Amino acid sequence: RFRFAPLKTEQVIQRTQEIIDAEKLNVSNDGLKAVLRLGRGDMRKILNILQSAALAYDVIDSKSVHACVGKPTEEDIRKCFDALMNKSFNDARKELVQIQMNGGLAIEDMLSGIFNLVVKTNMPKDMKTFLVKQMAETEYRLAFATNEKIQLASVIATFYLARQQLETVMKASK
Repeated sequence: RFRFAPLKTEQVIQRTQEIIDAEKLNVSNDGLKAVLRLGRGDMRKILNILQSAALAYDVIDSKSVHACVGKPTEEDIRKCFDALMNKSFNDARKELVQIQMNGGLAIEDMLSGIFNLVVKTNMPKDMKTFLVKQMAETEYRLAFATNEKIQLASVIATFYLARQQLETVMKASK
């Protein structure tokens, strides 16, 4: 199967801006960044996202782009991550379900965004390794059409266990 390699960011930005100008679209800076990030160097995908957002919204911003493609915003992901890292099991579950329902989001997409934050966050290596391993297992199970509610609870439980481990280590080191 023949595939094109993703284009470089400079190439994509320039061509996308030309199209935005030619079509006289009202695109905010964060909207353009969202289109480019979600398009991942695939010009066809970028154009499809831009076209869908332009048909649905007068102003193309990050929120409208994410709503068009059904992907969580960075704010949604940060809220999920914050809930997982700081809230009780029940409160985290309520917040994640609310974010999922309000945005019509797939748990897989939420999990992918949370994974990116876990990788970037400064935390003990053992905790990061545990979280990534458990999230990978959850993603694997989701691929086989398992119950999303149970898998979401599994992710919350994983973070809860990781937090407990961290608290135990912190207490022992004092």
